[in-house]
Amino acid sequence: MMNLVTLEMTPRNARTEAERYAKCENLTPQDKHILEAYRSIAHGGKIIALGETLRKAGLNENGTPKLAICRADAKEVTLTFYMDGMEFTGDDVGYWHMRKVKTENFTKWNSREHISARLPYVPPYIRVGNMSDYFILWEVKWKSKPPPSDPFLLKRLDDNLFRVVSAWDITPIEAAALL
Repeated sequence: MMNLVTLEMTPRNARTEAERYAKCENLTPQDKHILEAYRSIAHGGKIIALGETLRKAGLNENGTPKLAICRADAKEVTLTFYMDGMEFTGDDVGYWHMRKVKTENFTKWNSREHISARLPYVPPYIRVGNMSDYFILWEVKWKSKPPPSDPFLLKRLDDNLFRVVSAWDITPIEAAALL
């Protein structure tokens, strides 16, 4: 199972901060994301910092990121490298801006290069209402047919903050069915 970079805080402190934010008027969208993160931690949830999680996981032997993230209703993710960033884009699902996740490029890959991979299977007991509102983070096998393993279902709060909704292991039967 991969190591996530979680933002640590006691539930009690998170509840106090959430109460402070909730009393404020005219919250900005960023304030609302922070409030949601505090509330999640207050109820025992985990919040991850995506950029740090990707960086901590590191690179595969070919210089590509070991982890991928994509909207949960996609079948395939494409990773595009830019000079200053990377972009994970799901296959043709939904609104264009909602299916991208941009992050800093910490690899040595050149700009305009693309690689792709299949998303993990999401078993029915993990699926939630509208899967387009969620993201999957997993240890990726770029340009490979073997199904991925050890995924996390995430709810996006902002560009870098995601709430962990669930985690699961792909069983051998599920993996065989996906080949």
